[in-house]
Amino acid sequence: MPGPDVPLQGHRPSAPAGIPICAAALFLLMLGASLLLAGPQVFADEGSYLLNAATISGRIAANPHYGYYSGYSALLVPAFLVARDADTVYHAALAINALLLATMPFAFYAFTRRLWPALDARRHALAAIGASAYAPMLVLSQFTMSEAALLPAFAWFMANAAAVFERDRRDTALVLGGLGGALFLLHPRGALMALPVLAILSFSAALGGLRWRTIATAWLAFFVVAALHGPIESLAGRTATHKGGYSVPLLLSRLVDPHNLPWIGANAIGAATEAIVTSLGLVVVAVCCAATESVQAVRDGIWRDSGRVALLTACVLSWASALLVTGIFFAPPDRADQIAYGRYALPTLLPLIAIALLRLQMVVPKARDIGWVIGTGIVCLAVCAAAFACLPEAARLNWNFLNSVGLYAAQKFLPTDQPWLSIAICFLVSVSVLAAIARRCAPTAVWTFVALNALVATFIWTTVVRPGSTIYSIDRPLVAAARALDAVAEGHLRIALAGDVDLWETLSLGARLFPQMRPCPAQCIVASIRPLESSVPRDERLVAIDPPSPIHGAPTALYIAPGPTVDAYARDHEVPSEGFVPLAAEDRNATTTIDPPPRGSVVLRVGQTLDVRVRVVNLGSRTLSGPAGNLLPMPLRVGARLSRPDGSREYRGVLYRPIAPGATGYGHVRIGPIDRPGSYTLELGMLQESVAWFDGGTDTSVLVEDR
Repeated sequence: MPGPDVPLQGHRPSAPAGIPICAAALFLLMLGASLLLAGPQVFADEGSYLLNAATISGRIAANPHYGYYSGYSALLVPAFLVARDADTVYHAALAINALLLATMPFAFYAFTRRLWPALDARRHALAAIGASAYAPMLVLSQFTMSEAALLPAFAWFMANAAAVFERDRRDTALVLGGLGGALFLLHPRGALMALPVLAILSFSAALGGLRWRTIATAWLAFFVVAALHGPIESLAGRTATHKGGYSVPLLLSRLVDPHNLPWIGANAIGAATEAIVTSLGLVVVAVCCAATESVQAVRDGIWRDSGRVALLTACVLSWASALLVTGIFFAPPDRADQIAYGRYALPTLLPLIAIALLRLQMVVPKARDIGWVIGTGIVCLAVCAAAFACLPEAARLNWNFLNSVGLYAAQKFLPTDQPWLSIAICFLVSVSVLAAIARRCAPTAVWTFVALNALVATFIWTTVVRPGSTIYSIDRPLVAAARALDAVAEGHLRIALAGDVDLWETLSLGARLFPQMRPCPAQCIVASIRPLESSVPRDERLVAIDPPSPIHGAPTALYIAPGPTVDAYARDHEVPSEGFVPLAAEDRNATTTIDPPPRGSVVLRVGQTLDVRVRVVNLGSRTLSGPAGNLLPMPLRVGARLSRPDGSREYRGVLYRPIAPGATGYGHVRIGPIDRPGSYTLELGMLQESVAWFDGGTDTSVLVEDR
């Protein structure tokens, strides 16, 4: 292995033919995969980016949503300029993703070539191809989220950081700082990835390895480009963002809170575990490589001038910064469920994978090296399993393929009752196979890594994303319903998000449906859409309304009004005010009974569900809304509470029809399945969510017997 360069010098060689071929193949692969999608899958993050891009392109007049920066959205503007149909725009956006990500082989080749200029170009090309074929990157190419721009931007950022050591010129530093500022525009965490690298370069300048004017130019360009954040957000019509979630004071306040420390550590280790498992231990190889190079440089007395050591250290620190920020950002009480949230640190991981794949071609892995990789992976998996066991059930269910691609694929490849055991087995087998091949033929090991990642990406695409798969089958009916609604409104309906009101529930339906892409006239009706919990009778029509909302001033709701003659554009239609403000105490009064009344206790077996039809007499002066109530901020629902001395659980149901004052109506609620035997008390009644239960409820006893 060649010794350290003091500093990195030499000309930038042209890329071998394999690099442009790989780039073209990646572009066609990602573009071809996107063509299998029948339009948007419903993911909350994507909705905001697309809404911002629609606003910047002039397709809609204003964007009331908040939550995501608009730098990536600006890159999607061409999609809105070439198409109007929602599906076509989405596919055009994915084509932009494919184009951006297809540049990564060139960036990784330039990066590693500047680190080890004496190595054969074919080795660098193989490492670049392998890193560019990383499965989580291929999967994320099929979603309109900022990672599609963060990944290539950080790759080129690191390539230019190496170029600064190579040439030490202001023009190179100008590009470096500009790319660092662009990382911030794409997402605030992008700045936290760039800052460790700029800090290491500044440290090198302090030691005499670089000229200060070069580093000053880089910092100046960083801040100038980052300052474009305000104008871009103004173009997107944004009034607020999630920047507070990444503000230094908030991150520090979470870090110093002792109650958060266990979860910060667990989340950071979880994100590292996802990287270790999915990279088949290559990230451990890269970190060990950086440590080895640093120790060797210290022994040789050249560490002050070694550009390679500085860059390897910068890569590791940038990844560590991304892991720490992930851990802090998802600390309680906000998102403690996001163990193994590897997606946030992914851009900083890919350069490490390129380094590790090159290292495999320089040094034959020894048994000790393989032991380090496997041992690190198993320890991290054990920590994750222990932390995961401490999460509530609802939090465990939020663990998804998009945030933990490798772990998700492993447990699906080898399904067992113990998902962490499945992951460990898949990791051990894959690492052992890759190590055995690397000991015989390093290039074959790199191609094996490429093949395994292609297999994982194909598995995710075919089982989760494409039509007929899990996500498609669950969410597409909601897409169809929203588009049908838009057709009824003939372009006068703009689906918006309801501010802080049930944000994630609202996003799960339609942030990405964007019929907003058509020009929205001044009289456009603004509405938020929520999923219905029961079927809508055929003689009811969807009506959009936009009254002032008492909750954060947000656009309010869609509701369903009876009768075929309701004007779908009217704002003066009777508004069910109980959906927007709390009902008066005297109107929260309704007699609720089981229909038909049970004779004695209700008897069930463990594991069974109980479907209850309820009879409701409205004793108040306001109409109780029917199925449409679920679309309102403070919906009226049938409620049930099943309790025993050691705890209780609540369930929600709906009324079949609106119930006028003094009238009688019916509703339904499903209870269970009940998994523990014993005697329970079942309380039934009407309630207004986020307000109070009604007077006039009823209760009965339920006996659950063992099978």
